[in-house]
Amino acid sequence: MSKNTTNPMRTYTHPEVLGNGVEQGWADPITDPAAIDWAPRQAVAAIPFRVVDGRPVSPGAPTGIRHGRGELGHWGEQLCADAIVTATDENGHQWLVMVERRDGHGWALPGGKVDPGENPASAAVRELAEETGLDLGEMHWEILAARYVSDPRASDEAWMVTVPARVHLGAGDREDFPVPVGADDAVRAAWVRADTYPVLVADLAVTYGGTVFAAHEAMLRDLLGGCRPLVEVVSFGYGHAPAPEADVVVDARRRFRNPHRDPAMRELTGLDEAVRVHVLDTPGVEAAVRHTVALSADLTATAGGPVIVAVGCVGGRHRSVAMAEAIAYELDDAGMTVALTHRDVGKPLIQR
Repeated sequence: MSKNTTNPMRTYTHPEVLGNGVEQGWADPITDPAAIDWAPRQAVAAIPFRVVDGRPVSPGAPTGIRHGRGELGHWGEQLCADAIVTATDENGHQWLVMVERRDGHGWALPGGKVDPGENPASAAVRELAEETGLDLGEMHWEILAARYVSDPRASDEAWMVTVPARVHLGAGDREDFPVPVGADDAVRAAWVRADTYPVLVADLAVTYGGTVFAAHEAMLRDLLGGCRPLVEVVSFGYGHAPAPEADVVVDARRRFRNPHRDPAMRELTGLDEAVRVHVLDTPGVEAAVRHTVALSADLTATAGGPVIVAVGCVGGRHRSVAMAEAIAYELDDAGMTVALTHRDVGKPLIQR
């Protein structure tokens, strides 16, 4: 189901709500919200809401649908719970369990409706097990504050509120993480890289061709602590093309010994261990990397966009690649998001 977002409607309830929804029991058969006794529901609501002329009013921003239930089955607040399961790998990177929704709305935290008589913590554990097969009921869960969910299916009279429950599995080898398997409402489940929200978005797009469920975007931005400064690091060869536009340019041609001169390393690149060690052991390289990292970090505080660092040598295969890798590693370790590109590493050797 999807509502018309190009021409927002003031009154709308999807036909499936009144058809299959009522028949299958997931939609309220009451068609007039004024017939509902709202006082008991207001008394137990996770987030307070108003009732005007017998009709509930969402505590969130206007959705474009003033009356009706949109694509949701209930009137007023529907309480849900979402499971936030994280772990840290051997390199210090954070990972998050996510599921691809069966309804085509993207990748989300495992979660769902809180059943009558159930508390949110139990609901989060149950939904996690149902959608991923992970049974973490014996773990210590942290219950976070309830929050309004900007669900694309909602209206001003039918909305979702979730209580996130969080558990961290600690640190260990990535290959030893418990394996989630998609089931129930989830097409598939997976560990997604989640050092920051931009990293999560990028990993979903590159690894799974997916996007974040719109209703969970704000929550995940908040939970992942915002965006780390972004630094783009690119290696290149002056012999192939001019240096790219950059805030910091490191020219490795004159001061640092060239692995190209050694026949044993000529066909290798800075991604190979022999070349990497040869370059980084060169006098002055360690200091150059350290100062470049410090300067880049300082620039992130004043730059209006990503800081770009370009590292060049003659062919763009040896010194520049090894140094760019080292700079990127140190920037990541300093708490920055790094995008690393080797512009010319795959181009033919320049004969001298």
